[in-house]
Amino acid sequence: FGVFSDDISSCIAVTVVRDGRIIDSERFLFSGDEILDSDTFAHFIGEYYKKRDYVPREILFPKELYSDSFDLLREFLASSFEKNVRFIYPEKATMRRAVEMAAENAKEYCLHNRNVESKTDEKLFELASILHLEVLPEIIEAYDISNSGDEYITAGMICVRRGSFYKK
Repeated sequence: FGVFSDDISSCIAVTVVRDGRIIDSERFLFSGDEILDSDTFAHFIGEYYKKRDYVPREILFPKELYSDSFDLLREFLASSFEKNVRFIYPEKATMRRAVEMAAENAKEYCLHNRNVESKTDEKLFELASILHLEVLPEIIEAYDISNSGDEYITAGMICVRRGSFYKK
């Protein structure tokens, strides 16, 4: 687990490594309202593995996020998965580099996401200005209804939320 946090937002990057190979990675973004401290980090790890059918034998994370909450987390994971889990906050060598790399991934994702949101806000502001809207449009829907005679009527809709296509 790698963590990046500043006054605006926080991000946790999870990198799954098996047999020395990265097999998966995920990033979780939190707003500035959500405080990321050692207790909430331990809670996050518990929730993360509660949604999965596997927990590794070793979990690496930054030393500054270790707290007494990890004792409760260890018990929870042991009872849920019938496996003892070691929490490691590496201070040297390859393992430390892995945690630093995950933290760098979290930082890059956080900053990239801010940049994208900023550009989206600029485009939505411009659209609102052109259409003389009083507020930024959160959702834009467009419909197309076509027919070929009375029997073959078809319709389609697209939806854009906060500047991105919403496929659901």
